[in-house]
Amino acid sequence: ISACLVGSEMCIRDRFRGTRHRCCAPALGSTPGTPRALAWQCLMRSRWLIANALWLQAGWWVCVLGAERPLLLLLVIPGVAVHLRLCPDIHAEVKALLRVTFIGCVLDSVLGALGVFGFDAWPLPLWLALLWVVLASGMRHSLAWAGRHWRSSALLGAIGGPLAYVGGARLAGVTLPLGALETGLLLMPILSLIHISEPTRQAEI
Repeated sequence: ISACLVGSEMCIRDRFRGTRHRCCAPALGSTPGTPRALAWQCLMRSRWLIANALWLQAGWWVCVLGAERPLLLLLVIPGVAVHLRLCPDIHAEVKALLRVTFIGCVLDSVLGALGVFGFDAWPLPLWLALLWVVLASGMRHSLAWAGRHWRSSALLGAIGGPLAYVGGARLAGVTLPLGALETGLLLMPILSLIHISEPTRQAEI
């Protein structure tokens, strides 16, 4: 939620500084470029960011809890389908989903092979692969604010990433042979570099 609020504030700030984007249609009876139209566009962008952030939170819980209750994982399919249906540029979104999911799955598979994680499936469980799909669906939306500057990307990866990993591991029954603290410290530079290297251009709504 906090991520989408940051993104909303940046949208409003850029709008009234004169930055041109295409968010959505102008408000009824208003002229494009007027303060009323810009306010309406930012309101719609904010609603989209909030909805996307809520989807990320719900999807995270569905995937993590789906490790013990596999039927829950079926909810990810309609969730991603609705997300893609609402995206104006579905081709760019699909490319982003595939790219981020591939990078994440390779990363977790390597960490599992090195003994950082103890998975009950090889190379990694299905719920974790789907979790990367959910995460990828926010990279160009409610998480795109972090891509505006490398420091923001590094901070998001160094703090948010390890917390999500360690918290998810406990709920999903993934063993951490190195220990929770040691695993988190090890993941900080890795996930920080991943977030810096991954382009997160703001999608247009």
